[in-house]
Amino acid sequence: MFPPNIMEEVVQLSPAALWIAVGISLVLLILGYQLYKFWIVFVATVAAGLVGLYQGPVWGVHPALGAGLAALAGGILSLSLFRLFAFLSGGIALAVATGLVVPGPGEMLILFVVGGLIALLLERFWMALASSFLGSWLLAFALLGLLDRGKKLDAVTWVEDNTKLLPILVGAGTLLGAGIQYWVYRWLHSRRVEYNDLGQQNPQQQQVPQPGGFFRSNPLGRRGRH
Repeated sequence: MFPPNIMEEVVQLSPAALWIAVGISLVLLILGYQLYKFWIVFVATVAAGLVGLYQGPVWGVHPALGAGLAALAGGILSLSLFRLFAFLSGGIALAVATGLVVPGPGEMLILFVVGGLIALLLERFWMALASSFLGSWLLAFALLGLLDRGKKLDAVTWVEDNTKLLPILVGAGTLLGAGIQYWVYRWLHSRRVEYNDLGQQNPQQQQVPQPGGFFRSNPLGRRGRH
């Protein structure tokens, strides 16, 4: 989970880049589920833009034009691929997590499909958990890099000496982040006000408490009607 060779690259980053990584990790921990669609579009757009930038001359177009067109196409296509992303991430996560125990390719394929289906059925919970894990993982790298740059410890050596402690810390951070996202989701939806066609507040909203939390809500994201 924390290969020392990756840590060697992290400690070469500037303090500004490490602080930016800390900020991004905190956003993932606190608002990962609320903003996961934004992150998917952002990553797809940037990745497609980089491909277009490097492949532009091969395609016979200017690199800047190739990057712009590829980024536009990647961003638009990603708008309809949210559930596919959930399926792929869930399948890969389960396959990787059990890869050391069940190394056979046939079993890995079954685990990939099962993990993807579970992620689709529990899409909101899964995206909160996955974003929280990424935030915890990134935060650990960034903080270790900052401590190394501040001469507080040798991050590479510390990672090598604490191979069992780090997964526990990241796991605890993942659960804590998922819990924070759950309460943020409930708080935001409890303050949402609905209006009718005349622009007036819906009186039923004051009488009937709205269901909160992505753990108990409809997987399709639709609110029930009374």
